[in-house]
Parts: sequence; structure tokens; C-alpha cells
Amino acid sequence: MESTRRTKKSYIYLTILLSAAVLYIAYEPFKAFSSETVMLFTSKSSESIIGYLNSYDIIRPAVSIALMLLQALIFPFKYEIMIFANIKVFGELIGLGLSLIGRIIGAYICYDIGKTLLSNRIELIIKKLNISEITTNYMRSSGLVHVFIRILPLNFDLISYVAGIIQLDSKKYMLNSIVWIILTTVSYSIKKGYYSYSYEMRTTFIRLILSILVFVIIAKRYHKDIGRV
Repeated sequence: MESTRRTKKSYIYLTILLSAAVLYIAYEPFKAFSSETVMLFTSKSSESIIGYLNSYDIIRPAVSIALMLLQALIFPFKYEIMIFANIKVFGELIGLGLSLIGRIIGAYICYDIGKTLLSNRIELIIKKLNISEITTNYMRSSGLVHVFIRILPLNFDLISYVAGIIQLDSKKYMLNSIVWIILTTVSYSIKKGYYSYSYEMRTTFIRLILSILVFVIIAKRYHKDIGRV
């Protein structure tokens, strides 16, 4: 049942990808739209996104969420620019709500794509390396592993893809992701601007140290728990 569902999802994702590629090659308006979207994100300018959102008038909320999904799926750039733009265009509460919705949906879809399209290949590698099922199940279900992968100082959406590829428990993954998304989105919404470079570097360093500490705890608990089996 699970295998059939995953196969159907694979066809859906691959069909969407192929359709987008064909449209980009054969349909000039779609190519122009794609180029405009790429420029929008690579500019890293919240003002550009504010102008883009305002050009859509009544459907701005839907466009905002769509842009956040595109940013998560295709353009793994800093999500802060979308948060700033949403707050400027929609106000603090609605802008915060749209940012949360867009990031949560994006995190789940990235996870699902990774799990659907690439996890089987990881399974084959695991079997070739003779890694026991006990080990893989322990790592995928461990709450600390979910905390570890989320606090790693790497791109948020890249981690979401990786979580799906290695098939972390979906409920624990989403719970940790939602908590992280709320904390970071609220933080940037209150700030209403980028934190200083030195602050960002200190935060990255702290996350790196915490990641190492959590990894050490995971290793100790693993050897302790598996030793009982």
C-alpha cells in the first residue's frame, strides 16, 4: 500500500517537473515568468518582492504563499526577505501568518519530495553497507536525531529534503520543523530587518556547538540502548 502510494506520488512529481521543463522550452511567457522569478529571489531585495506582491492586488496572499513554496523548493535562498515583504505588504499579524503557512507547507513538500523520489536509493546503499535495521529504525525515530538535524547550521529547506531522503519519522520531523519555523519567523517578524553579521555568525557558531553536543549524546545513547538488545 505504501509502495503504491509512493509510486503514484513519484509520477505526479516527475510529471510536474517534466511539464515545467517543456513549458520553459516551448512557451515563451512561462520562460519569461521563470526568469522574472529567478531575478526576484537572486536580487535578495525585499523591496522588489513588495512591488511584485502589490502588483497582484486581491490575490496577493495566494501569490505570497506560492512564492514561499517556490523559494523552498527551487531557490534555497534566505527566507527572511519573504518575511519582511509579507509584513510590509499585509501588516504584522497577517504577514506573520502567511509566512508561517508558506514555510510549513514548503517544509513538508520538500520532505515529501525527498522521501518519494530519493529514499529508495538510500535504502539500497544502506543494504549494501550492511547497516542493521535496528540501527536505521533507531536513528529515524529518535527524537534527538530530529533535533540534531534541525539545529544544524545549514539551509532550512535543504535539511527538509535530507530528512525525507533518510526517511526520518514524518510526525516528529514536522513537529520539530513547526517549532523551529515559529521561533525563527516570529524572531524576524519582531526584528523587521536582518540581524547584524556578527550576530548571525555567533548564532551559527552556537548552533554548530549545540549540533556537536547533541551528536555526542545521540552516539552515547545509541551504544547504551543497542547494547541492551
